[in-house]
Amino acid sequence: MTNTHTTDFKIVSTSLDGWDVQFRIDKAELLDQESLLYHLRGIKRDLAEQFGERDTCMVFDGILNKEETDESVDVVVRIKQCIIEKGDPRIYYKDGIAQDGTRFPKMRALMDIFYLDSSENPIRMSRILRAIREANLDPDLIQLEAVTAKLKEVRELQAAVKEIEIALGRFSDVGKDAEVEFLFKTCIDLENIDAYYSSRRVRVGDVLCHLIPATFGRNKGINVVGEVIQPRKGLDIELEAGSGVVLSSEGTEAIANEDGVVVVTREMQQLKTPHGSKEFPQKVKLNVNPVLKVEGDQLLDIETNKTVEVLGNLRMGSRILTNCEIHVTGDIENGTLVAGADVVVQGQIRDCTISSDTNVILQGIISNSDLKAKHQLAVKGMVKDSSLAGDQVTADSISNSTVVAKREAVLEKVDADQDDSASKIYVGMSEFYQQRIRENERFLQMASEKLKRIELIVGKDIMAEVTSTNVQNMLLRILVRNQVGRGLKSKQQAAVFRKLLESVPAMRDMMEWKREENDNLQRRLKAEKDGDFNRVVIKERTGSRIVVSINGIEAEIPPWDGPVEVSSGGTENLKIVKK
Repeated sequence: MTNTHTTDFKIVSTSLDGWDVQFRIDKAELLDQESLLYHLRGIKRDLAEQFGERDTCMVFDGILNKEETDESVDVVVRIKQCIIEKGDPRIYYKDGIAQDGTRFPKMRALMDIFYLDSSENPIRMSRILRAIREANLDPDLIQLEAVTAKLKEVRELQAAVKEIEIALGRFSDVGKDAEVEFLFKTCIDLENIDAYYSSRRVRVGDVLCHLIPATFGRNKGINVVGEVIQPRKGLDIELEAGSGVVLSSEGTEAIANEDGVVVVTREMQQLKTPHGSKEFPQKVKLNVNPVLKVEGDQLLDIETNKTVEVLGNLRMGSRILTNCEIHVTGDIENGTLVAGADVVVQGQIRDCTISSDTNVILQGIISNSDLKAKHQLAVKGMVKDSSLAGDQVTADSISNSTVVAKREAVLEKVDADQDDSASKIYVGMSEFYQQRIRENERFLQMASEKLKRIELIVGKDIMAEVTSTNVQNMLLRILVRNQVGRGLKSKQQAAVFRKLLESVPAMRDMMEWKREENDNLQRRLKAEKDGDFNRVVIKERTGSRIVVSINGIEAEIPPWDGPVEVSSGGTENLKIVKK
């Protein structure tokens, strides 16, 4: 044994970065951390003296072996030689993000404490307190208990401890965010679609909404260096009057300036918060679209910039194109094309194509049809042999159908068909965007071919000049050029020319929207990634097998008499939960 200041020990082995040493202590001392540390400190001092090293560069690296005798234990431990990081206490600041997403500087003070200071002396509390005073931290915000606890940890481990929070600022109060109180229904209620539509039918002079302005908070805040943060105002909303709407003199009320159907669009902003992010409407815009009310049970061919309300059934082969809403109170018969904003159909749909730039809401039985919505597609009924696509797709039941959803598909049940064909459900951003792009490209091709045919009839000069405001003047030029008289046949010719001219501006507007949307979709495909929240929910049962693909991961689910939920969960396999 080698004689030391406190403990007899021997070196069992030596390596480039340390020593294995053996010593004997009482059993009680081995269980007492303070006693064990006392022996280890003595051993490190003797090793430092023997090898010409600093004991502050040696650390205890664990017990390698223990052999018990009657009253004592022979212990082999590892003493590791290391480079100890040294320096004076270092204080630095970090920004804080308030609940409303506002970023403020110097809301947190952090400290790095090293075992050895710049003079290679073990760190002391007095040196830490001096660093805190030099940083001019607000005394009321300093967390001295946390500092004391970390100093003890540094001295015991003989190693640096970093990013110790020593002071935390207080955010000022935030007032209430602005609110818009609408005087009509803004959300679709599948149980009462009539109320949603009828509540938005307005007349000139009707008040549409009230803007409740944002308010200021009450209490001030403070950062860690004592700088005062004034109370803040809640988030504001800009109220904008679109076509058919005017604002009050104070700008807090929107008033209808035209008879029609009110439509709300929101420009949302993403705000970072301590817990992630939230969406808030930066701008709320209201439009009142005039209504073109037509009797059903006849063949219709309509292209317009108005809301279209069909009272009755849409006859076979009808066509309605608009950038506003379409509301059909009856059925839609075979071979019909309907494209607009919100599309609401209260009756059954057979062998039809429906496309919407917002939502499609259907209440009857759907068969052999192609349905697409940019946002929500909801069917309060049964879907057979059809294709459905939307951001969110919901339906009472499907059979032998294909569903494409960007976010989620929620179905009450999946029924079997006579051929036992599998329904297919695709959920994810890529498939939805690509499907939307393909649909827009088909529309652009169809519209371009139609405009070429109209140009052959009315002439290049008329096509170059016609707008929604000069249709009458362009019609007179065509009638003169073609020597159309005043007889019944001539009136019929004039009506055809007028209809062609009126369709051109609306078609061009829709083509421009489709091109812009495809450009945006292509950019999103490159920039966005599929999320982990995509899912398929079947609430009641799956009466036939279904093929589910979420974010490109595919699985087949056999029939199951109970609820099923399928999600991606961010893994290589789908998570299937049967309840």
